[in-house]
Amino acid sequence: MALRTYIEASGSWMNPSGPTDNQWLEHDLSQYGVPSGAVAEIAISNIGPLFPQLGGVRATSGSINRYVDIMKSEPTPGDTFVTMNVQVDASGRIDYFSELFIFIKFDLLGYWPGCEYVERIDTFDPVATGAWEGYALDQYGVSDGQVVDILMTNSEDDFANNMGVRTSGSFRSELFDLSEAEDGGFNPLAIPVVSSGSNSAIEIYTEDPANTEFGLLGYFSDPPGTFVETTVFYPEPSASGSWSSLDVGSSGLPNNGVACLIVGRGLNSYAQVGLRETDSAINRSFDLSFSEESSGRSYLSMAVNIDSSGYIEQYSNVFSPDEPQFVCVGYWTDFINDLLVPINNSANLFIEGHRVVLYKEVTSIDKSPLTTGSWQTVDLSSGGCSPNSVAEILVGNKDTSLGAYLGVRASGSSLDRHLYLRDSPPSTGNRDIYTWHVALNNDSKAEVFSSGVVADNDDVRCFGYWTGCNYVELYDTFQIDTQGGWVNHNLLTYGVPVGKVVEIVIMNESISSPYSGGVRQVGSTLNRLVDLVGIFGNSSSKVDAIPMFVNTSGENSTIQVYAESSGSMSFGVVGYWQDEPGLFTELITSITPKPTTGLWEQYDLFTDNSIPSGVVAHIALGNSLHSNNNILGVRGINTNLIQRLQLIRATKDSASSYYGVDFYTSHVNVTDGYVEFYHFRSASDTQFTALGYWDIFQQGGGIVSNISSSGYLFTEGISFSSASSDLFTQGHKLIDSSGNLYSKGHTQFSEQRSLYINGLSLFSTLGNLFITGTKLVTASSNLYIQGGVSLTLYACGHEVANEQLDLFTHGIVTFSDYRDLFVHGYANISGSCVLYTHGSGIIDYSENFGLFVNGFEPKPSISCPILDTSAAIQIKTSLITTYQNHIDALINQLGKNVNLEFDPIREPCPNCEYDTIRNRSTGIYIPDGPRPFARGRRCPYCKGRGFTETAVTKCIKCLIQWNPEDAEKYDISVERKKGIVRFKTYLTEADDLLRARTVLSNYDIAAQMQLRVKLVAGPIPVGLREDRYCISFWELI
Repeated sequence: MALRTYIEASGSWMNPSGPTDNQWLEHDLSQYGVPSGAVAEIAISNIGPLFPQLGGVRATSGSINRYVDIMKSEPTPGDTFVTMNVQVDASGRIDYFSELFIFIKFDLLGYWPGCEYVERIDTFDPVATGAWEGYALDQYGVSDGQVVDILMTNSEDDFANNMGVRTSGSFRSELFDLSEAEDGGFNPLAIPVVSSGSNSAIEIYTEDPANTEFGLLGYFSDPPGTFVETTVFYPEPSASGSWSSLDVGSSGLPNNGVACLIVGRGLNSYAQVGLRETDSAINRSFDLSFSEESSGRSYLSMAVNIDSSGYIEQYSNVFSPDEPQFVCVGYWTDFINDLLVPINNSANLFIEGHRVVLYKEVTSIDKSPLTTGSWQTVDLSSGGCSPNSVAEILVGNKDTSLGAYLGVRASGSSLDRHLYLRDSPPSTGNRDIYTWHVALNNDSKAEVFSSGVVADNDDVRCFGYWTGCNYVELYDTFQIDTQGGWVNHNLLTYGVPVGKVVEIVIMNESISSPYSGGVRQVGSTLNRLVDLVGIFGNSSSKVDAIPMFVNTSGENSTIQVYAESSGSMSFGVVGYWQDEPGLFTELITSITPKPTTGLWEQYDLFTDNSIPSGVVAHIALGNSLHSNNNILGVRGINTNLIQRLQLIRATKDSASSYYGVDFYTSHVNVTDGYVEFYHFRSASDTQFTALGYWDIFQQGGGIVSNISSSGYLFTEGISFSSASSDLFTQGHKLIDSSGNLYSKGHTQFSEQRSLYINGLSLFSTLGNLFITGTKLVTASSNLYIQGGVSLTLYACGHEVANEQLDLFTHGIVTFSDYRDLFVHGYANISGSCVLYTHGSGIIDYSENFGLFVNGFEPKPSISCPILDTSAAIQIKTSLITTYQNHIDALINQLGKNVNLEFDPIREPCPNCEYDTIRNRSTGIYIPDGPRPFARGRRCPYCKGRGFTETAVTKCIKCLIQWNPEDAEKYDISVERKKGIVRFKTYLTEADDLLRARTVLSNYDIAAQMQLRVKLVAGPIPVGLREDRYCISFWELI
């Protein structure tokens, strides 16, 4: 966490039960990836169509009742929203409040890492009607310049009301028409705004003070960066029902900034609208309610990341004039860079190396397919599952009379990867359960299958997911001839590579008897068996099944297999870990259930079962009741708000005899040796069994080879070393002493070195970092990027020098003594100089000078010859000089900044290949490109265009006159005179004025108002005696 920028996220929850209504409860946001200490953005909605409801969020350390009485939603599915920021505690938790558990919903929109937020809930009444008025916020602890969240609410039940808020002294006049709050409560909207002055004032507006109210929800005491107020209205998407790109950069919003936008909906139908960053997989859209009175709108505010080209994505499922509404009220920029780890000695570095592996437990998400008989795509991002993770999916058949094929596979797979699960006994609400693992794609999607007659008779639930791993699915079945004993079985023929951890499904197909089966590693002495129930009179081909992980051995990927009945039991190879979560230890140890039923209780797995702390355990949970179902669950000890419970069927329909155990499996994080278990029925009818555990790799853990002493991590590299080595990525290294990190480089040396990326180094003493450069040095040096001498840092630049220099980027410099920094500039100097940014010429100087940013250099006066030496009246050069000095002063001191916008520089995309026939990207990734992507998908670097564009601009000073009277003298008609602006500046700028595609006039107020113009006439040289200046005429676009 170095940069305080916004991270879009996803996660939804509601109060799980009625007994906890009307009280503050804790919720863990870390399950959605929110780090401790962040400021989370939460959308709170009333989804009930009957009554207003109280809903709110606050920090866990808070004591204020920070909630809003949100009006009812209009007829389903439209909802009413309010957005709040909230400080996350050190454990990733917040407090939330809902008046009635079935009506208030909470949606995580994103979070700001590294920031501090002061929460308030102060309300104040407006006084003026239909006019802007000031209001001081210093009484609530707000200081000058702080960014505050202001809540506007309309409580009138039959009329909409226009309301607004802005920085004190701002010229922004836009208002928001909040619809009526039918049947009570408030129609709310929260907007960020900057306080101003010694009393931290803002300005507010309402057309009905009696029925509207304002409130302070909080403010950033330590903000992410700089907030700039603006107002820009954007058009709705050109097509409904799909995400589309929206260009916000052309309206003045900065690339890589964070926009604060309002989405609104009115008229007589609800709308599903949303905003998200480019190429996001999060379905960040929401159902907004509508106004029954055909006036006003309901709104939702949210932050959204702008990409490097100035684009975001927008969504609407309707298309109609002026509906819905997308409005930007400001943006964040100049983000603060927190250097959280200052170091002055050795530190380890891991870049895309052997992974940080995490298993994340989640609340079950029902993803049952809507259509049966075919594979259907499901989106698991709404439950917080990360893209490209490996999900743990429980499938269940709850049909009381028919079996069903249920399965899960990767998106785009062609495998028929399903099992025929038993029907569930009548009148028990049972489910026959099996657990699958599946690799999710870039959009957190997979495919599910059900052959059931009724879609509602299926359960498909996600109980957790792995990040930092790679799982390869398979589906092959086999039987063994031997029964009642362990036998070797080779898996190489099924596509399982040597040395992998494989997932095997053990199946009992008997229609009359329970049988035991199991798998284990070759050489193991564990009797690793589970007792599976039979089908008991049902039709054949149904199975009772359980998955187990097992380590393969030898060149044929061999495992050992056991079947109590060879004819009734079969085994399936359903997948293996290409990049495993860690080292897997096989177990078969019983965990004794505690007597208490219906409650979560802690179990000490370290003391009772020798399972160490910090691992991820693989647990089988079983019901041995023959006539009643059971509710079972397992979770980590710090996840008390995650209800990972599963209803599991009885083992048989009637109480005739004991018939084995019905199992399902799940992973769980072991913290300090503890986990929590839950069982609804008695302990004697419940079985918990540990099948093994993963000692997961974190922050570079892994197995190294080909070295004779300590080594940490090697990824796609080969090392031959006789001493300590750290990390190699896609490179080959030959060293005889300590070396740290090499990526895609080759190096041969005899002393300690640090980091090389895409570089070759030949030297004899200490050197640190080289990126895409070749270096020949004989003394200590630090960092070089495409540079060539003994200096500190060079990026894409060349330097000839004989003394110490610091940093040059994209510049060429020739000088003979100490210099500091040049960026995009050229300089020929013989004395000290400091910094030049975006210089456009060659500067010849022989003395000290400092820094010019968008400034000017005085133009020298030119001594003009006398044109008529015989004239009676001679106009002296001094008079011409006086005239020029005064005009120069007018331009330089009273002129306004004008930004010339030229055609951008196009360069081939370094990330994908270009199609010269269709003039776009081929969708083929270039190896070693900056942002890898799958073949055939849109290149994330150039957005599929096949090239990148670099904006080219230049800021100059001009005297500006709008609608000038002399326009007609230059063949500009009277009818066109409105919207015409005249620029007067130096003739030296004429070439750039002609080249400019457009010009942004009055550039200093671009954040509030963008006046973009195009050339109509000129430039026309003007001046006394000599053409020192030029005028040009431009038309407002």
